[in-house]
Amino acid sequence: MTTESWTTRGLREWMRGFLQQKGIESAPACADLLLAHVAGCERMHLYMEPERPWTADELATLRALVARAARHEPVQFLVGSWGFHAADFEVAPCTLIPRPSTEALVDAALEWIGQQPPGSVRSAIDLGTGTGCIALSILRALRGRRRKERVLARAGQPSPPDGVDGDDGVLAPAAGSPEARAPQAGIDALPTFVLTDLVPEAIELARRNAERHGLAEHCSFRLGDAWSALAESERGFDLVVSNPPYISDAEFAELAPNVAQWEPRTALHGGADGLDVVERIVQGARPRMRPGALLLVEIAASQERAAIDLARACGLLDPVVLRDSDDLPRVLRAVTPA
Repeated sequence: MTTESWTTRGLREWMRGFLQQKGIESAPACADLLLAHVAGCERMHLYMEPERPWTADELATLRALVARAARHEPVQFLVGSWGFHAADFEVAPCTLIPRPSTEALVDAALEWIGQQPPGSVRSAIDLGTGTGCIALSILRALRGRRRKERVLARAGQPSPPDGVDGDDGVLAPAAGSPEARAPQAGIDALPTFVLTDLVPEAIELARRNAERHGLAEHCSFRLGDAWSALAESERGFDLVVSNPPYISDAEFAELAPNVAQWEPRTALHGGADGLDVVERIVQGARPRMRPGALLLVEIAASQERAAIDLARACGLLDPVVLRDSDDLPRVLRAVTPA
C-alpha cells in the first residue's frame, strides 16, 4: 500500500482482498468500518463518494488499523464503539464486545417489566456488567417509553399497549440540563441499577457509557466478583440480569482467533463445563431478590438442561431457557416464589 492516488473505491477493493487473504471473518464489512472510521463518516457515505481522494495522514492512520486487523484484532476495538439494542456503546479490550444474542436478555427483561404494575420495578442489578450494555439498554428503552407516554398524555391520546418501546428518536437529556437533574417520581421513576464487575477498567467503561447515554444518575457501580461485590445489606432486587463467562474448556478451544486472542479470558471462560460463574449467580440469587422477582442469565446453548435443573434446585420457579435471534437456547429465565 503506497500513498499515491488512493481513492475510497481503490482502498475498499485492496482492503477486502488483503483481509480475506489473512483469513479475517467478514472482511468486506471490516474494510468498510475502518474506512468510515478514519474518514469520519457513515458507511453509506463511502458509496456516495467512491472517488474521494485520501490524504497522506488518513492513509497512515488507515494503514496502522489494517495491520492490526490483519492480526485478528476485533474491528470493534479498532473503531472504539459498537452497536447494541439500537444504541452505540464504547468498547475496549478489558471486556466483551456486545453481541446480538444478548439482546434476547434485554427484550425478556423489558417484556416482564411491561407486565408489572407501574413503578413496581424499582431496583435491579447487572452482575458482570462489562460495557454496561444490558443495564443501560433496559434503562434507555424504559426512558423512551415513558417519554412517549407523557407526550401522548399531553395530547390526550391513550398510552401505547403493554411492552416497552425503545429510545428511538428520543435524545438523551444533556448532562447538567434541568431534565437530566430533575428526579422522576411515581410511575415515571426508572429503576436504580447496580452494575458490578471484577475488572476495574470495565467498571470505568460502564460508567462512561452510562454518562454517554445520560443514565448515570440511575446507576451505581460496584467492584467485585458477582454477589461478592455487594454489601450484606444490599437485598430485595426486583430484577437480576447477567451475561457471565460461560464458555467450557472444550468450547474455548474452538473459539475464533479474534475472540480467544483478544477478548479477556475472564469474561469468556466459565470453567471445565462453563457453569462455574452461572452456578454462583443462580445459587446466590434468591436470598438477594424480593418475592416474585425475575432472574435472567445468559448461558451457552449446550447448558439448557443443566441451567433449568440448577434453577429448580435453588428454589426458583418456572425456569425456562429463551431463544436468541439465531433460535439457539440462550437466556435462563426464572422467578422467585411470591
